[in-house]
Amino acid sequence: MKYRTLGRSGFKVSELALGTEHLKKPPSRVQKVVAKALDAGVNYIDMVYNLSDCLAAYSAAIDGRRSEVMLAHHLGSSEKDGRYRKTRSPEECESEFERFLRVMKTDYVDVANIHFIADDKGYETVTKPGGVLDLATRLKEEGRARLVGISTHEASLVKRAAESGSVDVIMYQ
Repeated sequence: MKYRTLGRSGFKVSELALGTEHLKKPPSRVQKVVAKALDAGVNYIDMVYNLSDCLAAYSAAIDGRRSEVMLAHHLGSSEKDGRYRKTRSPEECESEFERFLRVMKTDYVDVANIHFIADDKGYETVTKPGGVLDLATRLKEEGRARLVGISTHEASLVKRAAESGSVDVIMYQ
């Protein structure tokens, strides 16, 4: 496996990462895929969903191997009645973050990734004083996140975030 430096972090991550959007069930499949990925040298897992059953499966899959994995948690990816939903409430994001840590049996994430910023209005919402970016920055200052990131599908927002200097990594899909 080849590795590259992640953003401006200095951390080395595998060129291939494990995205979890379409790997949800059954738990036995999650565990097999994660084990094969880790055995092959993949060391970055992007935990896009915070669905309870998904988290439990991933927690079991990395049990005893947390030191091998960089976990990216998505601030803003939430759950209601067992279904995904997006939130921009810093309070909800922090509550979901705490639940993530408990279920994943860890006291930190490697990347506190602000989930799916779709447009300029969304960027302004998460970066306003008291917004989700402030939460992510505080989590980093407290040592509960090693890096602050954003995810977006818009090149203009990649540029804007990079120029702001407020994030360490950017996920551009």
